[in-house]
Amino acid sequence: MLSASSRRLVGIVLALRLATVAGCSSQLPPSPQKLQTAGTVATVGSVVVTVSEAVAADRQERFAKVDGPSRLTRAIESELTHAARLDRQSGRVLDIQVTRYRLRSGAAVFWFGLMAGADILDVKATVREGDRILKEYTTGAGTSGAFAGLDQVSRFEKLASAVSQRVVNQL
Repeated sequence: MLSASSRRLVGIVLALRLATVAGCSSQLPPSPQKLQTAGTVATVGSVVVTVSEAVAADRQERFAKVDGPSRLTRAIESELTHAARLDRQSGRVLDIQVTRYRLRSGAAVFWFGLMAGADILDVKATVREGDRILKEYTTGAGTSGAFAGLDQVSRFEKLASAVSQRVVNQL
């Protein structure tokens, strides 16, 4: 049995560990929130995907490695077509800027599963017609877990599909 001073010491150590964990989690960047804008946009003519300079260089490289710009463009255009909101004759452009991106390696998913964190794709969507901004908002998606698959391309396509649905639903 532990003495009173030993129990007190154990209590202090546990309290400090709890405070450290709580302090670390409060430093996570907030997830983007939807900006309040009025109205909806009926159709867009094209989709342009870029990556923000604020995204770390190694993550920009990983985004390019999975052919992120063209895969995300195709996913959004497919979702727009499905919703009957893609009109190639329209002068409206849907600019998609990737603001946060993380795709776990297959090895990390295999060895660490949930402990490897989440795959994340956050975007800022801006609908432009000429020099006018018709609508602007942010959205994103994330997946976690060991069962999301080991292949990075298939996991990216799941993220792109989820983001595409959210982009079109908020359009």
